[in-house]
Amino acid sequence: MKRFLLAFIVIAAMSVSGPANAGYFSAGKILSLCVSEKGFETAYCNIYLASISDAQDMFVGWGGMPKRFCIPERVNLNQLKEIYIKHANGNPQELHLTAASMVINAFLKAFPCK
Repeated sequence: MKRFLLAFIVIAAMSVSGPANAGYFSAGKILSLCVSEKGFETAYCNIYLASISDAQDMFVGWGGMPKRFCIPERVNLNQLKEIYIKHANGNPQELHLTAASMVINAFLKAFPCK
């Protein structure tokens, strides 16, 4: 399943127009995808959010970093999306930052490791 998800992300990323840079997506761009009524855009939002969680798990598994946020298994992608939307809307001054940084900050606030 994770291989399928990764392949989908790569294909979807190639289909989104815009200049390539270190950040790729701003927090505002991901917010616009998350609140969209278009199915593909909301799916892209969900995949992006899941990928941030998966990336943390990968780096932790490699021994490259300690776990920073701890999302309970019972939390689904729609709940992650709502958490991100609430965090992004509450911090409009940060929507120009990279999406990854805002997603991580939302997850840190909502799911601190104990």
